[in-house]
Amino acid sequence: AFQVAMEQVYRLPLTFTPGNTATHDFEVGEDVSIEAKGSPRSIKNPDGTTSKFDRPGMERSDTEKKAFANGETHRRRKPEAYFCVVTNALPSNLVGFRSDNVNAIFDVTKTDRLDSMMDEIGVLVDLEAFRRRRGM
Repeated sequence: AFQVAMEQVYRLPLTFTPGNTATHDFEVGEDVSIEAKGSPRSIKNPDGTTSKFDRPGMERSDTEKKAFANGETHRRRKPEAYFCVVTNALPSNLVGFRSDNVNAIFDVTKTDRLDSMMDEIGVLVDLEAFRRRRGM
């Protein structure tokens, strides 16, 4: 869903990296890596009832730890690259979080945060040239 939204709304062609890397899910060129950590708050069951989940996305401590560990591993592999995390559930203690290993965490449910992510990526990547190369 994140990939489709970024391509449709922001015209950002992402490369999905399943199996290619153990640290992130998407790339924008060679120097921007994006780790997606999301899960639903609830699902609709076949019988019409709804099941709610207590801790979606980065609200799970194990998910948070995994994102930060991925950032650390990524930084060792590519010290100068940009690494960010996107999530649909961002706990208040991680709003505005930045560290040596994680450049930023963005809440994908907030358009202004996605705009900020695009601004940061735009400083690192010539987006118009990148879009042309990718046929967008």
